[in-house]
Amino acid sequence: MTSEALQPLVIGGALLWVVSGLLALRGQRTAAVIALVLCALPVLVVSAGPLLLIAFAREAYVQQFGQAALAQLPSTMALFGASLLAVGASLLSLRAKPWLFGLGWSALLPVMAFALYMAFWFRIF
Repeated sequence: MTSEALQPLVIGGALLWVVSGLLALRGQRTAAVIALVLCALPVLVVSAGPLLLIAFAREAYVQQFGQAALAQLPSTMALFGASLLAVGASLLSLRAKPWLFGLGWSALLPVMAFALYMAFWFRIF
């Protein structure tokens, strides 16, 4: 995916993340949870793919992407964990404590910062 195609997606995700925080501050927790889950779910799904491939077909993954691709495993696990925490905590905030939404929302802060960096400022060439 080129950076020109990635930039609108990242901007949309970041705006959705900010909107979810604003909705939570206004007391509309259900709408805030929906917005946060819509923001975190694509990150969760995209980062789960390589983790599942490594877990079930490590040799095929290394053969297809090379041994150096395993160096990306810690960052992929961090993205997966942060987005899983965001989804889980925000959904639990509907039934349990409202402060769990703040935990889930703040878990996506490094994910959004990383996505904005990769979309706008990271250049290989």
